[in-house]
Amino acid sequence: MSQLRRAAVSVPSNIAEGHARSSTRDFLRFLSIAAGSLAEIETQLLLSHRLDYVDAQRMNVTLKDADELGRMIRGLQASLSSRLADSP
Repeated sequence: MSQLRRAAVSVPSNIAEGHARSSTRDFLRFLSIAAGSLAEIETQLLLSHRLDYVDAQRMNVTLKDADELGRMIRGLQASLSSRLADSP
């Protein structure tokens, strides 16, 4: 469970750190790290359920939230990438 907590803290921390950076490329790099941490959370949740640490209902609700957050991160990445492509 401590690994799950660390990954959960990593997602918003990397988004915040990337936002504070001076370049869009840096922000994109930190968003990628946040997305990786989110994938780690999803994996840890599935394993936690298989090991009977988390019930199916709680896992499904949390996975749904993680999926929504993943869509938001990917949307931000696409927007920032587009901005980079449009700049000289």
